[in-house]
Amino acid sequence: MILIPTGDPARFWQTSAIAGHEPAYELLANLFLYATEHRDLKVRGESWLIVPQPNLSPPKSIKIARLQHTGNWNPEPAGWPRTRGECAPQRKPARADDRDRPSSARTSLGPAGYSLAHLNHHGKFKLTDPQRAELKTFLDTWRHVPSGPPPVAIPKPPPVLKRELTTLAGAKPQPSRSNHPLYQNLGLPAAEIAYRPYAMKRSLGQIKGPRLRAAMIKDRPAILYSPEDLSVGLVGQPIDGIFGYTPQSAAAICRAVLLSAAK
Repeated sequence: MILIPTGDPARFWQTSAIAGHEPAYELLANLFLYATEHRDLKVRGESWLIVPQPNLSPPKSIKIARLQHTGNWNPEPAGWPRTRGECAPQRKPARADDRDRPSSARTSLGPAGYSLAHLNHHGKFKLTDPQRAELKTFLDTWRHVPSGPPPVAIPKPPPVLKRELTTLAGAKPQPSRSNHPLYQNLGLPAAEIAYRPYAMKRSLGQIKGPRLRAAMIKDRPAILYSPEDLSVGLVGQPIDGIFGYTPQSAAAICRAVLLSAAK
């Protein structure tokens, strides 16, 4: 919703009064291009909303910890609910819990509770020492459970977060090869994973394929790090200025991670 309290540009749009009112049309054109990424226009009535089917029970589910911190830990609130709805009709496992956070009061991220932890932020971000300790305990606990699924974090790209993850894992996340077992459940060929026009224009060019980085613990990807945006992609909408995956590709990558953690 955009409010324009000092004018009435729709008056000129309605009457096709262009001469002398060019700024009103320039504003509309800018909004249109921003909201469509300059391409892939939808048919009227098509929606990006996906509503879970309440009467469908998947045969398997996993518990996901949404890690809260003092920064903007949930910049795209519609992302996980939409992912849950996208998975449910296909009987894929996904259940996100928004209430849990790393804290000094308790260590709730043990293997008995969560299969996967999601750490995200936008803007300023810094973990406290108790939060680092709890996440480190989460990783160390899994380190001694070779048969269990890996804990996974799929964060957004700011360098400060990459440094935090490197501290937690003791090693920098490294690129995962395109034929990594993690990508077996993409639902489409890895070569079809695509990026938004803004990312292609900025630096990626015509590159294809997923670019997740993995920090290995015991020959297993314990932490996943995405230099390109996934969170906005999970909302499903085209939007200009986002350096990341297309919504379809972002959903495929996260679905593959969920299925990998559920095994």
